Amino acid sequence: MESTTDTTVLILIWLAALALNVLIGYWAGKVGRRNGRSFGLCFCLGFFLGLIGVLIVYVIGPAYDSRPAPYGVAPPPDQCPPPDPYQQRTMVCGQCGKLVERSARFCPYCGARVAGPAPRGQ
Repeated sequence: MESTTDTTVLILIWLAALALNVLIGYWAGKVGRRNGRSFGLCFCLGFFLGLIGVLIVYVIGPAYDSRPAPYGVAPPPDQCPPPDPYQQRTMVCGQCGKLVERSARFCPYCGARVAGPAPRGQ
């Protein structure tokens, strides 16, 4: 009878330890995701190493690619989005503020003259 009670107590202790490790892993994963790191990797650190894993996640800090660029610094050319062809062939009417083709001389919405291409022959 006592061996059944001992086994039950050991199973309950094991389940409580497992639940605690899952909670610590989840905490480490949330901290890691906030810092731009992989949730799964940080979860594993917290799950297997416990509070030491959470401490490691805090110490490694944010990923370099998750930090915003300083003001006035352009991103590298390989990270810039490609130009939008629609924006390259349109402009904004100074009178009504709507998009107009660059080749137009007059706005089709309000009729105002827009700074289109120079007339031929001049």
